[in-house]
Amino acid sequence: MWIPVLLFTLWTVVFFSARYAFLRWRRWRYQQPARYINEIRGIQYYRSLGREQFERLVQQALKAGGYMILGEPYLGRTLQQGYAWKGGKKYALAHYPYDPLTPGDMEELSRKQTRARADQVLVFSPFPRAPRSPHPAVEVLAGSKLVDWFSILEDVRPPIVPLPDAGNCDCGAPMETRVNRAGQYLLVCSRYPDCREMRKPAAAVAGSKPEAEGRKPETGGRKPETGGRKPEAGGSKQPSIHKR
Repeated sequence: MWIPVLLFTLWTVVFFSARYAFLRWRRWRYQQPARYINEIRGIQYYRSLGREQFERLVQQALKAGGYMILGEPYLGRTLQQGYAWKGGKKYALAHYPYDPLTPGDMEELSRKQTRARADQVLVFSPFPRAPRSPHPAVEVLAGSKLVDWFSILEDVRPPIVPLPDAGNCDCGAPMETRVNRAGQYLLVCSRYPDCREMRKPAAAVAGSKPEAEGRKPETGGRKPETGGRKPEAGGSKQPSIHKR
């Protein structure tokens, strides 16, 4: 009777020990600096980028995926709508970097897709979640789907938002701003991997907020919204930050 109990206990110890070791290894691996974009698995990294940095990555990913870009493919930015072409289909783009998408955005994007005469609209939203699009011609790339979409960039180094006052490593070499595989910023010795000193930054990354780039945001043509806020005194509504 005691033999089955002993075997079960031994199996349980081995199983949970292996699971604990695996989780520790995965946590350690995710904390290591990412060399290329395809190694990053955290969506918050893409939200920290400026608009130009993010859209430059989009352009590189489109070219790596076999798209041909003619004109300005983002909806509503120019009078003459451009497209990203692939397989005889016309793709238009939309970028919503500052706020999560709403169901109302899905309807507006569908109308813009029809007016632009695009076969498909690729919508980039660097947030963990987004509402499901009820329109087949509107494809939303958010969360893990957006991370997977960028994984085609196997030889592109991650653009970085530099952190101020990085300081020096204990070895005397200057610290550099890097991003780890979890998508978090960290300070790494400039002699890495010879010196593996890493620190969590004391200052937050400025990110892609409008004031960080000194200009009003662009979201691919989103109309001003009040977001459910009550109008201010005098009857005028508070405009959205997305108004150019």
